[in-house]
Amino acid sequence: YQPVIVDMSQNMIVEAQKRGLRGINSHYLDARLPENHFDAVYFLYAFGHISFHDLRVKTLKQIHKQLKKGGRFYFDVFNIDNPHEWGNSARKIYFDLELKYMNYEEGDIFYKKAGGTEIAFLHYFNREQLIDLVENTGFKIVRISQIGYVKNPGEICSNPNEGNLFFILEKL
Repeated sequence: YQPVIVDMSQNMIVEAQKRGLRGINSHYLDARLPENHFDAVYFLYAFGHISFHDLRVKTLKQIHKQLKKGGRFYFDVFNIDNPHEWGNSARKIYFDLELKYMNYEEGDIFYKKAGGTEIAFLHYFNREQLIDLVENTGFKIVRISQIGYVKNPGEICSNPNEGNLFFILEKL
């Protein structure tokens, strides 16, 4: 394998290069990557940071173009129905404050890491909406799993409402 690392953080690219990996310091959509080239694309702990629906669609279409036929796309997202995360609070605030009328999406949150100073964005996903999104961008779903994050980190969860959603998709 000859992985290509794309990251907006220059520090992460430096770390990748120290390990002998090719790195591109860029937003994914701005990275100039060849079409029909990759066997796999991994988008881990990143897809939920894409700030709105149209950009998510554009990103999925871009990944689809860059994968070879039969290539796989692996990604994870925060599950809005996970009772051990902020999803239920995000949903309640969305409806209580009528954030739809301010162009927010159900599942949008802004947060600051403990001890941090920067505000970050994260979108929590509804399983069914995400299934629609990936199928409408030309992917076949190979598998959807739930992986523990706060509760039982890294373990496969048997309850579909627990853990982060982990998708394996294939380009037809």
